[in-house]
Amino acid sequence: MADAALFGLLDAYLHSVVDVLSSWGEWLAEHERLVLDADIRALESHAASAAQLHGDLADLSRRRAQLLTDAQASGLTCSTLKQLAQSLPQWSSNPDFRLRVKNAERSMHNLRRLNTAAWMLVNQCARVVDETLMLMTCGVTQAGAYIDVPGADTSGGQILDTQA
Repeated sequence: MADAALFGLLDAYLHSVVDVLSSWGEWLAEHERLVLDADIRALESHAASAAQLHGDLADLSRRRAQLLTDAQASGLTCSTLKQLAQSLPQWSSNPDFRLRVKNAERSMHNLRRLNTAAWMLVNQCARVVDETLMLMTCGVTQAGAYIDVPGADTSGGQILDTQA
């Protein structure tokens, strides 16, 4: 496959990546809002809407693998799309192309950040519900690893003994 054809496929892929990741970012922001609002019915409906986004990610993954296979068939040994982009002549001659690669990277980093924040929020909410249920049913809560307890060994914490 010629460099121009690889460039066209990679460029189209980068546009798709930014669009899909933007959609995921919007989905995660809405999911966070629904979690904070504790709107269970809307959350159930919203969770079902992620199926299309999962399909889009699966398609991107398939296209990425095909791009790397096509590059290898053309004699370019690249293990990442960024390496592929940098090995094409358009990398040095097309600043818009370099910008699209950078935007795709930025979008991926932002999605990872949003995903981690959403995971932490949902995890914290689940923990609050669990502790509330334990308090209501048993009258006790579980102590966390870093709760100040009078007389506790503070030389190494409850997780790791740091004394020599």
